[in-house]
Amino acid sequence: MKCLARFVGANDAVLDGMPSGQHVPIDRYKKNLLAMYSLYPSDIPTIFITPPPIQPEKWRDRDPKVTADYGEAVKDLAKQVGASVVDAYKEFEGEDLRKLLSDGLHLKPAGYDIIFNAILKIIRQKYPHLAPENLPLALPSWEDHVCKA
Repeated sequence: MKCLARFVGANDAVLDGMPSGQHVPIDRYKKNLLAMYSLYPSDIPTIFITPPPIQPEKWRDRDPKVTADYGEAVKDLAKQVGASVVDAYKEFEGEDLRKLLSDGLHLKPAGYDIIFNAILKIIRQKYPHLAPENLPLALPSWEDHVCKA
């Protein structure tokens, strides 16, 4: 493994007491993130991704402010451990969430494109040796197998 991206928290940020039972108190969420981070060697670059904004009109068991608080927890941990972070709230700012979220919470391909490009930007800036254009091919290039006349 050359690089690790961690994208968790959208479901953890459900409001406490909701029937889904998915709520994870923010202090426990921070401990869980740190525990996950600690599972891998510290020399593997880690990029944390904050939970994205939500469409509250589609989710009565969620609150944008609470989701943003979980995002702040991600940013705090990234700073604490020296990891990079994609702030999904910032990346989605000014965008029509209906085009980025399939159900008001989970990403559509356009939302994933924004997150992917933000990750790629961090890789190119901080870990250029891991940029796709700088990695060796795992298999021979198709060009090596073309019949040459």
